[in-house]
Amino acid sequence: MALQALQSSGVAFRRILSHFPEELSLAFAYGSGVYRQAGPSSNQKNVMLDFVFTVDDPVAWHSKNLKKNRNHYSFLKVLGAKVITTVQNNYGAGVYYNPLIMCDGKLIKYGVISTSILIDDLLNWNNLYIAGRLQKPVKIIAMNENVTLRSALDKNLKSAVTAAFLMLPESFSEEDLFIAIAGLSYSGDFRMMVGEDKTKVLNIVKPNIVHFRELYGNILQENPQVVYKIQQGRLEIDKSPEGQFTQLMTLPKTLQQQINRIMDPPGKNRDVEETLFQLAHDPDCGEVMRLGLSAIVRPSSIRQSTKGVFTADQLAEVLLQGSPEQAEKLKCKPKARCQTADLGDIPERYQKHPSEQKYLKPLRVCKPSNLHAASHASTKREKILADIEADEENLKEKRWPYLSPKHKSPVRSASAKRVPYDCNPLMPTVSSRGRKQATRKSEKEKMREYRQEQEERRKIKKQASTI
Repeated sequence: MALQALQSSGVAFRRILSHFPEELSLAFAYGSGVYRQAGPSSNQKNVMLDFVFTVDDPVAWHSKNLKKNRNHYSFLKVLGAKVITTVQNNYGAGVYYNPLIMCDGKLIKYGVISTSILIDDLLNWNNLYIAGRLQKPVKIIAMNENVTLRSALDKNLKSAVTAAFLMLPESFSEEDLFIAIAGLSYSGDFRMMVGEDKTKVLNIVKPNIVHFRELYGNILQENPQVVYKIQQGRLEIDKSPEGQFTQLMTLPKTLQQQINRIMDPPGKNRDVEETLFQLAHDPDCGEVMRLGLSAIVRPSSIRQSTKGVFTADQLAEVLLQGSPEQAEKLKCKPKARCQTADLGDIPERYQKHPSEQKYLKPLRVCKPSNLHAASHASTKREKILADIEADEENLKEKRWPYLSPKHKSPVRSASAKRVPYDCNPLMPTVSSRGRKQATRKSEKEKMREYRQEQEERRKIKKQASTI
């Protein structure tokens, strides 16, 4: 398995992992705290460590974690593990983050995701959120013997290579390929326009070419559609319509559906295979791919960040874009099980003017003490869930081809006056109908010929293998 090459036995990561419940199907660390990145933050000390924990039973895991690390959670902890799991699974990208946690002397952020939701995202790219992070080098800390999960992890890497091929020219370098792969999960991400460095993808790839090569080397060597010149660091791929159609047919299901919505105007209702066959012959195939990826990434990134307002108290999510020193100033004292950071490590410039910090309050204080607080929490829960649903609906794009399937066109009332047309609508002529039928027949003939050619190739291969 490709990911095994990057498995980490780091004692520091395992010590942090020991502070959490053990029932994990997968645990990995990622980001600039694990792999060095270029840019302004490359020399920053005490960088935040990012973790993702995959669990089979989120309710049971959150229940145990609330007992061990209750102060890690926002005010949602008063509503219990079931509500936290509901927010985790049904809103955003299916992951629940606890940010700005001091654990074992280090500042960390960790997300929790259900194993079934992660597998679905890896195979189909429903959100391309955690699946996108796993397309870049990560440190695997723990993994059980879940064969389905391991297979999905490999499929995610192969899908990333295929999607990148469709957006690249016939010949390109290793670095071009890895930049295209690393940029898949940032296509349309609104954070790239708000808080992230515009050169983030380049900063991820350049210092980590070796790690990317370890992650994708075997996949590239085994791919029959690519010529991989390892010594020169160059690749050549099949850009013929037949080759591109084969690649398009292996893309994750959600990306195929988004491409179909973009390519298929309202009213035609063509099937996905027919649309992909047309796109394979289109010189703008790469641009349509980018639009399809953006249609997946942008809504999920907005919904996940909106959910972060409720899963992280006050300004925590905003400070994730800042330095760990800023986060330390707002972090309250954690439980004894996780060590407290030494205040002497904070730069002197943050200690000179304590009066300027009077408005800052601890992030993790929420102690209901009576029945009134409990009833208030129930009311707050209903308001939170209603706000999340309203935000999720409002964030949908209102124009084609990104029109939400939930979006309903305004219904004209019976009393509304119709606006008269200046001219009669154009009626299809006999010749126009004939042209449409001829075009449709030609496309079907091409599809039939292509399938016959593919079938003949398979038969030849079988005969050759038997000989």
